[in-house]
Order: sequence, then C-alpha cells, then structure tokens
Amino acid sequence: MSKNDFEVFKAKNRRDKIIIVRKNAPYEMHGHVRKETTAYKLIDLIVSHEMPESEYLVECMKRLLYEDEFKAIQRKEKKQKCVKRNHNKKARYA
Repeated sequence: MSKNDFEVFKAKNRRDKIIIVRKNAPYEMHGHVRKETTAYKLIDLIVSHEMPESEYLVECMKRLLYEDEFKAIQRKEKKQKCVKRNHNKKARYA
C-alpha cells in the first residue's frame, strides 16, 4: 500500500472540510477530517502500519482499510512510566 492509493479532496460547505478517498475501491471507503495536514498524517500512518492514538482517526482508518488490512495494524503498547522514589530519605534540619 502506498500514498498513491489515496486521494484528498476539499469539501464545500461542510464542517469536516477534507475527505480522504481510497482509489479503486467503493466510495464507502472514505473518511472525513478537519485539516489537510491531518489527512496526510493519517495516510502516512496507514502506509507505515501504525495506529493513531485518536479514537476518531482510528475509526477513519478503519473506514479507509479493508478488514484484514486493519487487523494487521496493531496499536503500540504504551511504555510504563518508571517513577523512582527514595523512601529511606531522612529529613534534615539545620
């Protein structure tokens, strides 16, 4: 899958101003976003097989991909934060 498989259109008189359409696929395979930069970022994520963090963009990605393609993309696990605390620290007074 490449960037050439998708087209980005500007819609008139709509709140969601940008439409992403997959070429050579039924029209049901399209999604709406508000900014053109978001559309191209979503296409980059699809090409690099990465899952977006936004639930709205995940749904948009799901509409742009076939079911088996979407299942192949897995969400990256968030790293667990390591918080180090010194519990043996004694209070010092002057």
